Amino acid sequence: MAAWNAAEAALRLVQVGNTNTAVTSAFSKIAAEFQCKPVQGVLSHQLKQHVIDGNRVIIGCETDTDKVEEFEFEMNEVYCIDVVMSTGEGKGKDDRAAEHRVQAGRRRGLQPEDAEGACLA
Repeated sequence: MAAWNAAEAALRLVQVGNTNTAVTSAFSKIAAEFQCKPVQGVLSHQLKQHVIDGNRVIIGCETDTDKVEEFEFEMNEVYCIDVVMSTGEGKGKDDRAAEHRVQAGRRRGLQPEDAEGACLA
């Protein structure tokens, strides 16, 4: 329920003239109401054509080590809002999580024929 309320708050706060820090503080206040915490390291990115992780981000939980630059929302911007709450400490359980990014303009080749033959066997 906390994540749903936080997503609803973000929906209303991501408007021209508001800032990303307003959304982050709303996440913290809503989590406190439901006696939970936003998970650290969760970022909501600005979306652009062919780019799903833009430079402007909204951080779910700001800490001493994880901080983002404050900015004001502008007209015709699109954001993917990720809301993750935890009843524990607010830290992810899996330390092995890896981030994979594909660079814009870079094409990925098909698998070699050897791998294709191994899948058919």
